[in-house]
Amino acid sequence: MNKLIATALALTAVAATSVITTNPSELIIYKKEMFERINKSRQGQGLPALCLNEKMMNIAQNYAGIQASKNQGGHFVGGVAPEQRAGSIRYFAENLAEGPLCSDGWSGPKTHEIFMNNDVNRQNIMNPAYTHIGIGRATGSRNNAMYYYWVVWLAQLNEPCNGVPLQYYDQYMQYPSYQVVAP
Repeated sequence: MNKLIATALALTAVAATSVITTNPSELIIYKKEMFERINKSRQGQGLPALCLNEKMMNIAQNYAGIQASKNQGGHFVGGVAPEQRAGSIRYFAENLAEGPLCSDGWSGPKTHEIFMNNDVNRQNIMNPAYTHIGIGRATGSRNNAMYYYWVVWLAQLNEPCNGVPLQYYDQYMQYPSYQVVAP
């Protein structure tokens, strides 16, 4: 299958560098919110829910961390193209968002709204061919302001959607050794 890369970036900026470590419990909550909102959007249009995938979770989280460490958003931060991050994954999309902490924040709900209001990000999320998802979020500091970096990977994988029930999601979100499926 040919590589199809549909990418979008909500905001891009470059500035001074500093990485802030996010509380693991907070990170789990934000990723869970994003996962649930994306699947709710898909199911509202009659599309199947996406399954979490360990490899994609690692790709997304690592790339969010790279962006935060360099305080730069974009698909080519660190000199690595999305195709290189994808490895053997051939049909995928990478949605990115970044921005400063503000009154309405860059939480899962706010970032999901930003994704859904961007034509390319929305098309990626609503693509019926995609079966799996990986979500990453990291925090950095730019000009004495806290910045958030979100990475959402969507892909069509020829893998089953077997996993642990959603009620065990929290313990596996921090250590994505298992796929998680909605009930």
